[in-house]
Amino acid sequence: MYALGKIDAQDLLSVVAGCVTRWEAGERCENEPSRLAGQGGQQAKQHVAGDGKTMRGTLGHESAGQPSVHVLSVYEVQSGLVLAQRNVREKENEISAGKDLLTPLYVRDRIWTADAMHTQKAVCQRIEQFGGKSLFFFKDTHPTAHEDLALFFEDPQADQSTWGVFSQMEKGHGRLTTRTVRTTTEMNEWFAGEWAGVSQTFQVIRTLSPVFRMFRSC
Repeated sequence: MYALGKIDAQDLLSVVAGCVTRWEAGERCENEPSRLAGQGGQQAKQHVAGDGKTMRGTLGHESAGQPSVHVLSVYEVQSGLVLAQRNVREKENEISAGKDLLTPLYVRDRIWTADAMHTQKAVCQRIEQFGGKSLFFFKDTHPTAHEDLALFFEDPQADQSTWGVFSQMEKGHGRLTTRTVRTTTEMNEWFAGEWAGVSQTFQVIRTLSPVFRMFRSC
């Protein structure tokens, strides 16, 4: 534990990531590295996510000497491998801390997702600049953009013939959850002046239904 306290967190992450990458490459190609060229493993690593968590330590009591630490991490969604992380210092938030993680190493040829608070014009511009893609949500943090999209998708006279539609149903916790995603490119020009790299917009509709069960006594 004392040794871990002296190790730089990012250096440790880099070593672990390198070990996992080499192990995975060995599993896929054994002693023939050229076989990696024809495999699609790289695609599974394209989706990365930014997520912040508050670490409150492992003490069983409150301690003034062990305040909570808020950590922002970037990880591969498919493997769960943490690529980088940064402590969110006092008098800053995840938005400002996240700028240090938006580097070409973690952005280029990747798809970024994060909480709605990271839906910022500067973030989208930086991801576009470094050759990445992003998938962000408009919520109350951007009420005007959120309202514009809501009005567009709720327009009964809209031509939906060119829209993409996908639905998925999941059952759990005594209910059915249906998620329907509708996508379109018709709003690209509307947002292009302020939001970099917009290639399509989408709406997510979630509906919940109770699951009824019938029990028969013997």
